[in-house]
Amino acid sequence: MTPPPRVSVVVPHYNAATCIADALESIFAQRYDGIEVIVVNDASPDSDRLRAVLQPYLARIVFIDAAVNVGPGAARNIGIRAARAPLVAFLDADDVWLPEFLQALVAFLPQGPFDVVYADCEMFGDTRPGVDTRARNPPRGAITRRQLIAGDCHIFPSGTIATRAALERVGLFHEIRGLVEDFDLYMRMLFAGLRIGHLDRVLVRYRVWPSSGSADPLRRLQSNVDVWRHLQATLPFTAEENHTIERHVAMEEAAAVRVKGKQAIAESRWQDATALFSDAKARARALGLPRKHRMKLAGVLLLLRFAPGLLLWARDKRTSNAGSNG
Repeated sequence: MTPPPRVSVVVPHYNAATCIADALESIFAQRYDGIEVIVVNDASPDSDRLRAVLQPYLARIVFIDAAVNVGPGAARNIGIRAARAPLVAFLDADDVWLPEFLQALVAFLPQGPFDVVYADCEMFGDTRPGVDTRARNPPRGAITRRQLIAGDCHIFPSGTIATRAALERVGLFHEIRGLVEDFDLYMRMLFAGLRIGHLDRVLVRYRVWPSSGSADPLRRLQSNVDVWRHLQATLPFTAEENHTIERHVAMEEAAAVRVKGKQAIAESRWQDATALFSDAKARARALGLPRKHRMKLAGVLLLLRFAPGLLLWARDKRTSNAGSNG
């Protein structure tokens, strides 16, 4: 009889049929035995292509082909509920692991002991080569509520392994769309007294898609605000923690005003752009943002008053340079 798996790897898929083979190959290249692979297709628009790509792998994976789109949190939960192993790892369909990922993190789990562990990621794709998250994470060891709330930890789902017991203790991922479901999960885990450990090694390659950072910035910023408000409504933060959260929210809202101002410039709505950048400047002053940032906003307002067309020229030049560098 085949022994039960030691680690179940959940691979949620949505519009990543072009690169999911890379993700799967990185799983099967792990220097670790006893792996179960569960691919959950979240009723993706590229489902036909996905099924064709998965044909050579069907004997080695559990394939769950959802009939309706349920969102990333619910798709991960489908995989967790189907998992048979005591440990659950996550790998998004467009990311890849280095061969030592599972071996290193499974060995790191008992050192805390930890309930969840994560490694650092190296960015690739539409980004500068060699950029990774080591400088954006604390040193090796347990992370605290204060660090997570302050934004001193950057945990990507593709870099994590959790005990199944820990996931079940907090009720798995929330399935509210647009909630930043992974951050919500980690915060609930810390409030439940579970331990999250950071292994300061780059063991994951995180794919950055073309224009992924700016594809829908307003939606991303609003999702960040929504997750904070949701957490405040459901978790007993201290007064100091709530103060930090309110600053986070104010920063996200100020960033949203700047994005709207840039959109107004792109559409030559100069009066709207002036009002939005005036608001952004006032918010920057109230938040105590660096003088360099405030001077940049003042420069935009000056150009909006005397030479708005230069802003369009500068935007087009940046876009052209970004395209040639990619």
